[in-house]
Amino acid sequence: MKTPAKYCLLMACLFFHMGCKELYEPNLEIMEPLLTVEGILTDEQKSHQVKIFYTRHYHDDEKAVAVSDAFVMVSDDQGNEFPFFESGKSGYYQSDIFSAVVGRSYKLHIRTPEDLQIESGWQKVMPMADIDSIFGFIGKLNYLVPNFFGEWMMQSYEGIRVFVDIAEASAGIPRIRFEASIMQLFYGPNYPSPYPTGYFWRKTNDIVPPNVNFSEGPTDAASLKNHQLIFVPLGVKRYYGIPDTCDPAGKYLLVRSFSLNQEAYLFYKDVHRQLSAEGRLFDPIMTQITGNIRCTSQPEKKVLGFFEASSSVSKTYSIYGSPMLNLVQIEPYEDLSHMADWGQLSYVPDFWRWR
Repeated sequence: MKTPAKYCLLMACLFFHMGCKELYEPNLEIMEPLLTVEGILTDEQKSHQVKIFYTRHYHDDEKAVAVSDAFVMVSDDQGNEFPFFESGKSGYYQSDIFSAVVGRSYKLHIRTPEDLQIESGWQKVMPMADIDSIFGFIGKLNYLVPNFFGEWMMQSYEGIRVFVDIAEASAGIPRIRFEASIMQLFYGPNYPSPYPTGYFWRKTNDIVPPNVNFSEGPTDAASLKNHQLIFVPLGVKRYYGIPDTCDPAGKYLLVRSFSLNQEAYLFYKDVHRQLSAEGRLFDPIMTQITGNIRCTSQPEKKVLGFFEASSSVSKTYSIYGSPMLNLVQIEPYEDLSHMADWGQLSYVPDFWRWR
């Protein structure tokens, strides 16, 4: 009978020690807000934009603090200067309408209200390598979606896996950054139109880490083959935000391509590695990403961000897929990138497609 008593005493002591854990609260260093700059200049004839703000602490619920009343200008290697003026939104600066020139280099200049002098490195605009072909296959992809109770669950969607080939280039494999979105058409009563029947569209962006043709192999190839562009779900109203009272119609695929110089390519590769990190010990952190923004008045002051100068091309394709027939059709269409992210009409628009 002594053995069970000793056993019970031992277990009681064990549970007592397990329950008396001391809570460890790490003393984290709170970094001061960092100035961050985002800007892009393209060879498109339009107004270009630069965004300037201060970062916030990770646990701070407030939004990033915009930097207003700054002097912002872009210069080129030919001595031309292009001023940017603050738009109606604080921290957003826009230029007059102009286009960058392929082959020229551009630099961003900023002077903050605190008299900090900020500059980017020179960015050369590289020529665009055109999409040689675009094609797709019926497939499936898993998405995290909320259920009726607001809980996240994995759901498999059937749709079109879209790929592109890039035409041959004269100097090695082209470095291209892609932005792709789906313009879904749908029609039905009173959403939120006063018309008995409305014709609607909504653009949906496939939010993924930077879509760049990162190469893990030799970089002297002259073309890009089978680069995955986007996954287009089929027959899923929730994904496109279509109300139950409306019916889906056709789809358009909007593709915007940006040429990248070597520095921009390496920057986006670092961003991709950081966004794809899995929490391992030596995964990269945001401050390890090398941007091209520097504080020239206080060189020891850290500034985040990147100023990109690229040539750009926008293209639109009508896209249709039938899993039952294992059929995919992707055809060129007039560019619809200028259209608003969503809209409605009381009549059938010229670009309407029923499937």
